[in-house]
Amino acid sequence: MKTKNILIKLVALLLVSIMLFTALISCSKLDDEGGESSDVTDEATGDVGDDENDENNGDTNSSIVLFEDGEYKASVVRHELAESFDKTFYTDLRALFNKRVGKNPSMATDFVASGQELNDGPAILVGDTDYPESKAVIKGLKDGQAKAVIKGNKYVIAYTSEASGLELFEKLKTLINKQPKDKIVIDSKWNITVKLEAVKFDESGLKTSISLPDISSTGLKWNTNGRDAGHGSKIYIANNANSTHFSKYVAALKSAGFTQYTTNKLHNNEFATFVTKEQIVNVMFFAAKSVIKVVVDPRSTFGLPGLKGEEVYATPTVATEFVQLGMKQVSGSSENGMGYIVKLSNGKFVVVDAGFAWDSGGGGNSGRFIVDTMKKMQGNNEKPVIAAFIITHIHTDHAGGFMGLANACANQVIIEKLIYNQPSDAQMNAVSNMSGRKSWVPNAINKLKNAGSLKSVVKAHPGQQFFIAELTITVLGTIDVIEDSNHTKMKNGNDSSVVTIFEMHGGKVLLLGDAEPQESKIIRDIYGGMGNKNSVLKADFVQVAHHGYGNTNTDYASGNDQNALNVMASGGTTAANSSPIYALVPVGLANGKDPAGYYDAVGHMGAMKIFATDHRLVAADKNLTIKFHPNGTQTVEKTKHSSGFYVGTWTTY
Repeated sequence: MKTKNILIKLVALLLVSIMLFTALISCSKLDDEGGESSDVTDEATGDVGDDENDENNGDTNSSIVLFEDGEYKASVVRHELAESFDKTFYTDLRALFNKRVGKNPSMATDFVASGQELNDGPAILVGDTDYPESKAVIKGLKDGQAKAVIKGNKYVIAYTSEASGLELFEKLKTLINKQPKDKIVIDSKWNITVKLEAVKFDESGLKTSISLPDISSTGLKWNTNGRDAGHGSKIYIANNANSTHFSKYVAALKSAGFTQYTTNKLHNNEFATFVTKEQIVNVMFFAAKSVIKVVVDPRSTFGLPGLKGEEVYATPTVATEFVQLGMKQVSGSSENGMGYIVKLSNGKFVVVDAGFAWDSGGGGNSGRFIVDTMKKMQGNNEKPVIAAFIITHIHTDHAGGFMGLANACANQVIIEKLIYNQPSDAQMNAVSNMSGRKSWVPNAINKLKNAGSLKSVVKAHPGQQFFIAELTITVLGTIDVIEDSNHTKMKNGNDSSVVTIFEMHGGKVLLLGDAEPQESKIIRDIYGGMGNKNSVLKADFVQVAHHGYGNTNTDYASGNDQNALNVMASGGTTAANSSPIYALVPVGLANGKDPAGYYDAVGHMGAMKIFATDHRLVAADKNLTIKFHPNGTQTVEKTKHSSGFYVGTWTTY
């Protein structure tokens, strides 16, 4: 009996041991299998692991065979109603795989009929799909992040912005191009994290309004002290100044408690911007004129231009499209106004002027034309985002389209920045073609702000720079260059033009608006344009001032009085030694014939004679597109007109 009891106990002990061992094995197996589930939970709570250690962000023990034995084993999936960027990423990714192995992967959306479950097969999930794996990763993303991580048998691609998504795409592109062509396996090396961070201007320490320090501490005196500069701005002017005076005054502003925002130097000119909570102080030293000008703008009306570090974007892989608009002509003449649209790599736009508020059709609207053109350029009907809208000056053939936009399309766009500089009432009243127009732009601004479409208004000043994705805009001239101690009035409203130079992928476009001799001569002098091959004004394309109309272009042969700046921009002093750049001429064709009437790009455009005839690019009634490529080259398509100049032939937009 005793032996029997011992045997029973041994058997029981053995059974218990087996049960414990089985449980231990089961727990171990559950732990292994639970890695994915646990990881998803972490992602859902925002704990996505160490950004510097990508393998912690995915299922490190998993791999997905994407391509083997000449066949794809996984599909590429996007949301059924994906955003446009998701669709672009989706199709571009497919093209990458096709280029690598010579065959397209199967494409699908996450759509399923009611009651059905999502396909549980291996897949690459692009963007915000309905798969729980996508939702988990997206929920865990931080600002500026993009991730590509393995989750079980899914490879999840997610991003918080187009910029981070583009950067992630570039990393995937490099990775895919390194894969063997006969077999592609997605493993832990494919777990990628991208984080783009913008540098924000810290306004927490800004003081409230501070009295502007007197310039006497520099040894100078104000010759003009607080004269009206329009819309609440004040201008101060000191003559007989040099660079040392500028430096001393900048130091005085710092000592007074102003916070420095930016500095810049163009040719021999120096610029600095300071801010308080209620003021923007623009300090400008023009060496050739030995003058310091200070313009104080109210922050209640105007915003800041933005810093370079605030513009986060991925390295562009597509060309920047620069379009000279071929707008409707007025009453059958060649008078059709001026307008330009730039499409950037991030999908946003920059607009310079917009022509008349109407067209010859009677009831047409240039504002609608601008919106429709941007929608065609972006390839969809989504609300276009205008990163910057620049008004060169307050004339109907330039600013009219902006008013038309506000009147007819205020809720159809988003304008992040409006950039302009409207002269003071005294300056506008001094010339017949500006008086009575003081309320035009302010009224349009109010309409756009009431619609929630306009985010910020920036007053343009020389020396300012705007950094928008791959585009840098530098302001060279405004009414500020004309203002002097004697309160010299502008001779023509055209001389209040905001003159800028656009630089993208190393290519440059000089935009002159309607700048006439009064403003242009000053710009030529302060930026050292004459005969200077390294001039700030040198550009690949020059928009001819005032549509090439004769009164803006005199003595073109020597360039001594060349306000259109074409000679200076090309770095030469005469036609003989000018470089062969293109001239953009915003005019129309009268009934399809040579430009005629008041705006005559051939008969009256003396300045244009410094260029070879075949370099004239006329907008006519078609959009002229210049492509600035990331490799630094430019392309433009054109058709030669019977008179020898070229007109734009791009009709896509």
